[in-house]
Order: sequence, then C-alpha cells, then structure tokens
Amino acid sequence: MHRFYYMLLSLFLSLITSACSPEDQLLESSPGNQNIEFRVATRSFVSNESDEQTTQESAIKNLSLFLFDRNGQELVQQSRQHPIQDGKVVLSVSTANAQGPLNAYMVANEKGFPSSPMTETELLSYKTQCSPSNFITDGFPMSSAAVTIQSDSPHTSASVTLERTPSAIYVQIDASEADGETITNNAYQVEVEGLQNTEGALFHNVASSMEAQPRNDYSSKLTAVNTPENIAYFYQSSQIKIHITPRDSRLGEAKTVTVDPESSKIRNKKFLLQIKPVKLPDVSSEPPTRNMTFTVAVAEWKTDVIITEVPIPGTPVPPPPSPMGDVVLFAEGVSITSGWYDQNKSRVGDSELCWACAESNMIQWWQDRYIAAGKTPPPDAPNGVIPGRENALSRRLAIFENFHMREFENRGSAILRGIPQYFTTYYPEIFSDFKPFFSGGTYASSKSFRNLKEFSDFVVTGLKERGIVGLGLIGHATTLWGVTYNTETGLVKDIFMTDSDDRDNGKIYHGLWENRSVKERADGRPVLAGKGTLIEDATILYAYPGISK
Repeated sequence: MHRFYYMLLSLFLSLITSACSPEDQLLESSPGNQNIEFRVATRSFVSNESDEQTTQESAIKNLSLFLFDRNGQELVQQSRQHPIQDGKVVLSVSTANAQGPLNAYMVANEKGFPSSPMTETELLSYKTQCSPSNFITDGFPMSSAAVTIQSDSPHTSASVTLERTPSAIYVQIDASEADGETITNNAYQVEVEGLQNTEGALFHNVASSMEAQPRNDYSSKLTAVNTPENIAYFYQSSQIKIHITPRDSRLGEAKTVTVDPESSKIRNKKFLLQIKPVKLPDVSSEPPTRNMTFTVAVAEWKTDVIITEVPIPGTPVPPPPSPMGDVVLFAEGVSITSGWYDQNKSRVGDSELCWACAESNMIQWWQDRYIAAGKTPPPDAPNGVIPGRENALSRRLAIFENFHMREFENRGSAILRGIPQYFTTYYPEIFSDFKPFFSGGTYASSKSFRNLKEFSDFVVTGLKERGIVGLGLIGHATTLWGVTYNTETGLVKDIFMTDSDDRDNGKIYHGLWENRSVKERADGRPVLAGKGTLIEDATILYAYPGISK
C-alpha cells in the first residue's frame, strides 16, 4: 500500500511547483489510515493582487483534490480543500478504500462545492458560478482531466494539466499603415454581446442555458498603442457578437463580427480581435480615408501550471530497480473497470467478423470521446449498447448490428475496412473522403512490425496521442485498450485487450483480458505469450478532432 500513497504524492507534486526535501517522510498513522506529508513552496503557486495580469491568470489561490473509487464514489471528501500550514499538507486516506484503480481530479479556485460527498458523475456535470469580475482576486476556475491511479503499480510519474474554465477576449489595433499617426486601441468603440458570465461547466465544452450578457461597451479598458489588451473574461457561450465603431469617420465604417460558436464553447481560449486600419486610394483632395479590416484569431492561453515527469521521493524500502520503470498506460477515458468495450460474436452469420467486432469497439470509443468533448453524434449514427442487451455476451453494440452486420458479408478482413465508410457516412462534415484515413495519419494510422521495438513505439505513441488500437494477429483481430511498458527500454511487456472469440473454461468471456504478456520470438517479431500468436500489425483511430502528422 505504500506504493499507492507515493503515487498520490506524485500526482500533487506534478501540478504544484513545489520542493520536497529528502527528509520528508510518512507520519505516524492512525489505525486503518495512512498520512501523507509533503512540503509546498507556496510562493510558487499563490500570486498577489499586485502581480501582473498574466501571472494572475495562472494563479492557484486554492486547490481541491477529488478522489473516486472504481464505482465513482468519492473518497477522503473531508480533504478536498487542502490547507497549507507551515509549508506542509497532510492527507489521510483509509487503507480499506485504496483498492484497485482510482480516478483523481484537480480543481483550482472553486469554493462552491457542496459539503456532502459527490459522485464522479456529479463532479463532471458541475458548473461554477464564480463571477468573472472576481477572477483576478479569487483566481480563475480550473480543472484537470481524470488521472487514473493504479494502486498495484510499483512506480508512477504523472503529468497534470489544469485548464481554465473561462476564456478571454483581447483587443489590439494594428496601425502599421497609419502614416506615422499614433492610433490607440480606444480609437474604436468595442461592444460585445452574448457573453455568458453566470456559470460555466468545469469539465465540458458546453454553453449554459442561462441568459447571456446584453450588449456592453468595453472601450474604457482600451488605452494602449498596438498592444493586446484584455477587455473581458467569460464562460462557454453559444453566440458572441463584437460591434466595432470608429470614433473618427476617417478610420472606416462600423462593423460587426460573429465569433464561431464552436470556438466560443471551448474552455481556456483566448480570442484576439485585431483591428487594422487600411488606407484606401486617394480619390479627391479630401484627407485620405482608411477602411477598417479585422480578423479574430483563437490562440491557446499560455499557462504556468504544467509540470511534467516529477520524480517520486524515495520510499522507506526502495523497490528493485527493474520494476521502477514499468508504467501502465490506458487509452483516454479507459481504466481496468470502465471505458472499454467487448463486442463478441454470436457465431450466427458473424463467424468471420472479428475485425468488425474490433472496429465496433474502436468506433464506439471514438464516439464516447466525441461526446466527452461536448459534441452530439448525428441522430442516425448507431451509438451505445442496444437497449435490453446490457448483460448479453454477444452483439451488444449498435454499431456492430446496425452497421457492420448490415453493410458487410461474413468474410474475413483487416481492421480499417469499415472505419472510413462509417465516418464518411455518418460524419461527412468531418470526414469528407477516405484519404486522411490512409495517408498522413490525420484520422488513423496502420503499421506492420518487424520487431518488438517497432510494435512498442507505435502502440505507446498512439495511446499518448489520444488513439485507440486495433490489433491484427495472425488470422484474427482484437482491441488493445492499454499496455504496461518499461520507460527505460520503451518495450511493451503486457497488454490489456478484449477479444470477440475469447473463452474462459469453454464459455464466452465478456471482459477485459489483463496483463497478456508480449514477447519477442527468435526472429525478433512480437508475439503474445502462451500460444505464441504473432502480432502482425496494428491500426490506431485517433479521438476527435484527430491529429496532423
């Protein structure tokens, strides 16, 4: 159990710029509980009101940790808000609760949580109501994605990224063609309507249904020359309009720009409104006039709260050197107990469709990621488990029965046969043709393997790049959901997979096969231990919106 507590300690240290001295150690624990003590350099993550605005935008004024068991029930609820006394934080966790995989979430600068325990579902649907007018003094609400903690893993090094819930609008005048004239940002009246200032979702890119702000003049915040200036912070919004009116008729005519609603619903975005006066040709003896052009660019906010690969302090009894490099890596949204699918054959018209079962698992995972990003699948797209079949051992996914069984004969094939057809059929706005599936690796990538190193590099990189893996075995196809690999060698040791043909004591097995060992046979090619099944190739389907290579 000591390993679990050091993993939890690593999770905190990966977020907070902190210093753990060698003498930091576990305190004496009460029966059934274990205390963790660590030292925190508070100046590194708590800013003062006198600090620059960019520093305030990244300030961590208070920090909460939510820890959930495999059933989504909250643990150590009394320790959400972590007081810092004498540079120390002490956390007490029941040893009885620290069993199996746990999900941890970080939330910064939010004090409105209920005093009673929350479920994981309740936390993920939580909306903050911190007023944007108080962000500078109280901090910007932030949250992290789930970090899965494996209590039986001998070593963990975590990387946690906090995303701000609010976004920001900045304004800048580009007076490069103003004939040497000094034109300040307030040469234009800038009004904005449609900003959501009441509430924002901590974990999802969805706009609130509450009434948005009416048209409001922000010009008083503009004074600088050719320098971006912040005019407003806001939550996810469905329709933002920016009205620009020159105070001098020579600087053009009034214009209105509508911000892309898909962008304005995304958290942690910076909208930069660039206003550029452009001279028109002289057509008379009158003073030259300028026409106003502008662009709206969306840029990721820079943050100072991301720390990666923080080493865990030494344990009282150091583990052997070899296991220290073993790390468990799952696909996004997947753990031992959730997020994976196991579409099995019924052996009635589907005996050769192992590849289609694997594709169905992969596509359903993709749609889960799509929904998690705040999107809604097309109404005609098969999605989820067929009602009434939740406990069946075969044909559980609508994608398999309503797409693969309808569109393809009962014949063997390779993974990626049906995936392009599915997405170009149901998501034509995103997947206009087949090319990105087979070239450039934008939506999917495939590779055959000559040795274990090639297999390990491809699979580990694919999982880190938000992909799910279809595994091509000799004469068969399965779905790979995670791996255990050694950080020093880079080699995969075990895989977590589901199999459409698997059996347990002669019966169809519905579940995740854990720790299936991967070896290197005499010619170097990767095989599954046991029967020595050859791993021929793998296909990776990337989560929305895909990657560019």
